[in-house]
Parts: sequence; structure tokens; C-alpha cells
Amino acid sequence: MEELKYCIFYSAHRVLWVLLLMIVSVTYGYSDENRNIPDAVSEASPRILISDSQTAIGFQYGMAYDPDRADDFVSVNGFMLFDYERIWGHAAPDNLKFKIDFTIGTNVDDNMDSSGLILSSGFEALLYLKKFEKHTFLSNNFFYYIGDFFLKYNVFPYVEAGVGIIYTEHQIEGQGLHFNFNPRAGIGAEYRIPGKRPFFAELKLWHLSNANLHKDNRGINALLFMVGKYF
Repeated sequence: MEELKYCIFYSAHRVLWVLLLMIVSVTYGYSDENRNIPDAVSEASPRILISDSQTAIGFQYGMAYDPDRADDFVSVNGFMLFDYERIWGHAAPDNLKFKIDFTIGTNVDDNMDSSGLILSSGFEALLYLKKFEKHTFLSNNFFYYIGDFFLKYNVFPYVEAGVGIIYTEHQIEGQGLHFNFNPRAGIGAEYRIPGKRPFFAELKLWHLSNANLHKDNRGINALLFMVGKYF
């Protein structure tokens, strides 16, 4: 059973990385002129204000597949989404956002019993995929029909990647430190209901290691699924 779990999630890991590379390569090179993502942060003022941000909370489940002896985990994730250009002070596409997140959770064993506290915080760049909007491509091709589906159901897909710092009370053999670096990347989508705050779902690759700050540096790889809502 453990070997099957490893094969499934290792394959999903590879497939998700390929999808991310394909989506980003397709998205870049497309002109964003005169196209707007709904609910984009206003650029009227150069000041960075909390009121300019979008805030959300989500619940996530992480399935560790490497090493197979690592526990899965559950957590609550809260984040704030800012306009990328206003954070960094240089020109950026209007569909590029900057995300700061905070997570609290716990490892769970095979019986879903808690086995240790998890705390993390990090930042990510989030890119809404305008290229999948209807009429971006010539008609009668794959991306045209994807875009048509997204617009019909008010779904707005995105890709994201970033890094964070994480504390894990529970350690596997060879891990070395409780505090580790936490790079992550994934895909997601918002479901927007007119007049209401959006819902969202994400599928994310997640890695934990100490970048050789300790002689023992056994990393952990996991696949995360999160659902939540903006408020």
C-alpha cells in the first residue's frame, strides 16, 4: 500500500510540474494590453494599504509521499493578496499578485491522531492566467474550449510559486532541524459569484528541508489540496 501511495504521488508530482511549465510558457508572451482581471487592486495610489489587499482563509490536507514514513498533515491557512507592482515598486502585469500566508496545523498518523504542531509563513507570486480567456486563441482548439468553460462558470485559474519558513514539532529520521525552508508551487482557481466574495481551490507541491544548514537534511515532499474563501 505504501509503495502504491508513493508511485501515485510521485507521478502526480512530475505531472504537476510539467503542467506548471506548460501553463506559464503559454501565458507569457501574451500581450495584456486592454485586458483586466475583475476585482484587480486599484493602482490609483502608490501607497501600500491593508485595505488594498484581499484576505482569505483555507483548509488544507497534505499527503506526504517522500519519504513514505512521513506523516500527512492538516492545517488552516490564511493569506493576504496584494498587487505585485505596488509591493515591489516596478512595472508588472496587472494579473500578477503578491501573496503572504500564515499556516497552523498538525501532523496526523494513519489513525488521524495528532503527532505534532506545524507553523509556517511564506510568500508567493500568483499569476492569473488570462490567456485561457475566450477568444484569446483561434476558435476550435483546446485552449479556446478551456477558456469558454472558465468564462461560462466564472472560474479564474492561476499558477503560483514561492518559499517560506516552517516549524515542525514532529521530525522524521535524518531531518536534522525543527525549522526548515519550505519552497512550494501549484495551480489553483477562483470561483466568483457576482456580488459575493470568491471561493478558491488549490493543488500544490510542497517541499521541506534545511538547505544543508545541518549535516542531517532528509527532506519531505508532499502534495497539498486546499479549499477556502475570500472575505
